[in-house]
Amino acid sequence: MLKKGFTLQELLITVGIVGIISAALVPAIVRMIPNHNKMMYLKAYNVLAKNVSEIINDDSLYYNDNNCTGLDCVAIPTVNDRGIPQSLESYIGNSIEQYTKNSGSFDNAAQKFAVLFSYNLNRSEDLTSEDGAYKFMTTDGIEWEIKMVQNSNNLKIIIDVDPKKEGGFVTDNVKDPDKFSFTLSNIGTLSPSDKLGKIYLKNPSDMHSKQEEINEATKETVQPLNEASDHLININNQAIKPINN
Repeated sequence: MLKKGFTLQELLITVGIVGIISAALVPAIVRMIPNHNKMMYLKAYNVLAKNVSEIINDDSLYYNDNNCTGLDCVAIPTVNDRGIPQSLESYIGNSIEQYTKNSGSFDNAAQKFAVLFSYNLNRSEDLTSEDGAYKFMTTDGIEWEIKMVQNSNNLKIIIDVDPKKEGGFVTDNVKDPDKFSFTLSNIGTLSPSDKLGKIYLKNPSDMHSKQEEINEATKETVQPLNEASDHLININNQAIKPINN
């Protein structure tokens, strides 16, 4: 007795049903996967905000006088017999000479902040400089870059949360943006300076809306960051404001 097999019509129906089920389940499964880049961005943001506050509010590192204000004060304070205060030694150890060239001051605000900031973190790569940009990598895999904003006293801080992959900023139209930037003013105000980072800070607890947030960041209707005064962190007052609509 011959066994009856499936007809072509039955196979097509089965394939169609499987396709419908897959189309319904795949988006749900994708949403279950946490947004890794967002998690790393929020981690980097918290590390940056905490350390900026500690460094800038340390009077032995940054002090105001008649000649400079805030980050513009690039001189090395002279306190102990080495010409370096104890608090500064805890940040940079014995390596200060390679950055200051024994001149008694740093070359610019970006260099000074990069040295202080990098030596306060767990680095997997030492601080390097190229064309006015100071770079290093931390043990969590984040790549940091600090440089002066052109025609300004402010600093630009760029992070790459996944430097092993080819990515970029959300404005580069990449599938999975992994680069973000911040602006640090010379008076100690820290603010996100890219659209996707701003959205991440507005919704820090939502780790499952990756594509929706990327799509929102690419819209022209997103509020310009330079008008979003409520997204600033006043480091001098040691106050981190919540990110609200």
